[in-house]
Amino acid sequence: RDLEDALRSACNDFIEHTATSVAGSVLTFVDQCKGCNEKDALPSQPFASGPAVKEVMKKACEGLEERLQSVVTPMGLYLEHSGTQSILLKPVIRKIMRAMEESKRVMDTRLIDDQHGWDASLRSEIKELMSTIDTTLKRSTSKTTSSTTATTVATTTRS
Repeated sequence: RDLEDALRSACNDFIEHTATSVAGSVLTFVDQCKGCNEKDALPSQPFASGPAVKEVMKKACEGLEERLQSVVTPMGLYLEHSGTQSILLKPVIRKIMRAMEESKRVMDTRLIDDQHGWDASLRSEIKELMSTIDTTLKRSTSKTTSSTTATTVATTTRS
């Protein structure tokens, strides 16, 4: 029982740490939005202004593939089977995808055009960045299996 608890705790720590290192700006934005309970108060918060949200998504988008790869490559050294790697990475990707969905929901329901730097053009730019992030995350889950298998084969061959 203690071993199960320790393993569960280690996995949860890994998921939290990895999701934060890969897309911390989005996770922080979602946490800030959740902390702002009053509907009318959110749009006036500096972190929820149009330009600030665009910066969050831009930061998350830039170098996303490299950050994901920096997690996957070392895993191949310690975890031989791509299935095991995938089991660990799926919750990380899911956590980030949920944060992206929550960001979209907040943007569509609580942040209004013509207030605090929001307009249709900026909203479109942000949604395009979000779409790029979503696509990269989805592509990474399919790439993970093939690239980790290749890494494992290369490592095994060298041994």
